[in-house]
Amino acid sequence: MSKGLFLILASFLLGFTSCTPPPPPQLSKEMKKMVDSLYTARLDSLKEETAMECTKQFKGIYQLAIDSIQNLRAEEIQSILSQ
Repeated sequence: MSKGLFLILASFLLGFTSCTPPPPPQLSKEMKKMVDSLYTARLDSLKEETAMECTKQFKGIYQLAIDSIQNLRAEEIQSILSQ
């Protein structure tokens, strides 16, 4: 009986410990330096890309705002002229 109880307890403990998630990866100092240098090297190009995207979006939004204001003014003029 004690042998059976031991097997049940052992299989329960092994099953329970095998379901835990693996620990997060640990980076060594060399790996951290490599990640930092890769980030730093890519940072300049990321700044350029975001600046270009911002400029593109600004031009589109600015033109949309101008068109919207022009449409409003045209409607106001038509409203005044039709009175």
